[in-house]
Amino acid sequence: LLMAVGEDWVPVGDKDYLYGWSWRVYPDESRSGGGSDDVFLDGENLYILASYWNIEDDVTEENGIYRVNISTNETVRMSEREAMAFKREGDFLYYLNEGALYRVSIKDGKEEFVKQLAQPSVDISGFEIFGGKCYWGKIENEGYYIDENYYNSEGYYLYDDDGKIVNEGAAFLGMKLAGDKKEYLICTFAETDSSKYRIVIFDASGAAIFKSSDTAQIGSMHIIGKTLIFVNRTTGTLCKANL
Repeated sequence: LLMAVGEDWVPVGDKDYLYGWSWRVYPDESRSGGGSDDVFLDGENLYILASYWNIEDDVTEENGIYRVNISTNETVRMSEREAMAFKREGDFLYYLNEGALYRVSIKDGKEEFVKQLAQPSVDISGFEIFGGKCYWGKIENEGYYIDENYYNSEGYYLYDDDGKIVNEGAAFLGMKLAGDKKEYLICTFAETDSSKYRIVIFDASGAAIFKSSDTAQIGSMHIIGKTLIFVNRTTGTLCKANL
């Protein structure tokens, strides 16, 4: 873990930790994972995914959320359980473990159980915290995949905080917070016969304030003020709409 100081890069944290990865060690001692963008800086405290990994002794511990002081290098574990991703809203860090949603206070470090979203065996893939509610993706069949060219994603659906499918019958593609103050949640869905809407936007109250049958990649969608701007994937045209 490095920090830019002037024109130099200075090591931060503890060398025995693997920072910025969703990393898992399995019972057979095999390992796998990938880089994570879940990180934010609050004053001198950096919150980031990490796991202890002493390479010389080959000792590891399960992945979790850590607080790293960029001045003292102090590294403190925040999550009590394994965390492979986290989201921040207000003074809390949210993460999922075995179908349950937990949150950790960045003020006092206390962790609390929020709610059980699904059975522990359910494969939750991706989540977002918005307006105090959790929106999460669930893979319904083992043959699911997304192809960037053809958007084959049947079997992946988006659920709300109450465990109800968002946009019934539509295969989920992606979601992100948007707006000047991240006051909107944009959700995109695949272009299939069963999907009436391919774009749905929620406000902080949970109301769906915009729906469209147009197709778009989540990365091309932006909200400035109350204006939605995106590129229609089918026609290649730039589109604008008032929210």
